Amino acid sequence: MSTDKVIGTKSKMEDLERDAIQKHEFTKFQTKNTVFLSSSSSFLFFIIFNLTFINLHQTQKT
Repeated sequence: MSTDKVIGTKSKMEDLERDAIQKHEFTKFQTKNTVFLSSSSSFLFFIIFNLTFINLHQTQKT
């Protein structure tokens, strides 16, 4: 009786551990994606801003 209880508890602990690891991996993946997206969008914004600025500057010269 008591050994079944111990085995049950052990498997529950293993399940919880597995879930925690999966959640951690997913969070790590999400964080990487978020950082990548924010950096790439700011980079694109920077490029567009520069192109617009150069364009305006060229137009004013002529």
